[in-house]
Amino acid sequence: MQIGLNRIIAPSLPLYDFFSLAQRCGCSIIELRNDLTNQHPFDTKNPEEVRDQLAKYHLKVAAINAFQRFNEYTDAKKEELKSLLEYAKSLRADAIVLCPVNGVEREADGASWLERTTQSLSEYGPLFEEYGLYGYVEPLGFRASSLRTKAEAIRAIEASGYERWYRLVHDTFHHHLANEKQYFASMTNLVHLSSVASGPRHTEPTDADRILFQEDDLLATAEQAQALVNSGYRGIFSFEPFSPAVQNLDIDTLETEVKKSINQLFR
Repeated sequence: MQIGLNRIIAPSLPLYDFFSLAQRCGCSIIELRNDLTNQHPFDTKNPEEVRDQLAKYHLKVAAINAFQRFNEYTDAKKEELKSLLEYAKSLRADAIVLCPVNGVEREADGASWLERTTQSLSEYGPLFEEYGLYGYVEPLGFRASSLRTKAEAIRAIEASGYERWYRLVHDTFHHHLANEKQYFASMTNLVHLSSVASGPRHTEPTDADRILFQEDDLLATAEQAQALVNSGYRGIFSFEPFSPAVQNLDIDTLETEVKKSINQLFR
């Protein structure tokens, strides 16, 4: 089992300061993002320099997060993916996270979106094969997501013809939103962790509600993590809190809170 940090936890922190934070928290894994201010996974820095810094802090890049709207295939999207694969390869990362289109009328068009997802995975498969990297498919549990569940994702992966190059992201937030009961440990290579404070709610939780781990947790994240381990999962658990309440913490407090979350979940 490996513990990691997704850079969304401190998006304004300079890259190498983020590396240092991860190391001080006892993490061996990080996820970089291409959806921050300059939309470059490693802030336009030279990849050789970044690799040296990763070695200095004893870190590995699990994935670049994310290739958005992956199941809305176009030739331009394929070129976008190729650029992300180039970045990932230059840092010896393992994968690109694939996020589906969000904001659709699923009830009217669910079958069509599953077909489009399958086609997209089939079209991208040769690129992943060429670069020797994985695509980590992350269903978004929102009601308006074009791909809500891991069960749907597996159907598309198996039908794509490139099952060798795709795995799942299990996100405790999206697993809860989708009301999904099944765990697919053997197909999972990455788990995203966050919590949402429990209590009465009148609307569906959003990314802004996602905080570091707390025991009074609407998502039952600890139970989800344990269920995965009980099913044989021994991969990466990566903290991915989107809440501004976490992102705006001073660095010392953030470090303390991350260590507290790790101890509560895994020690």
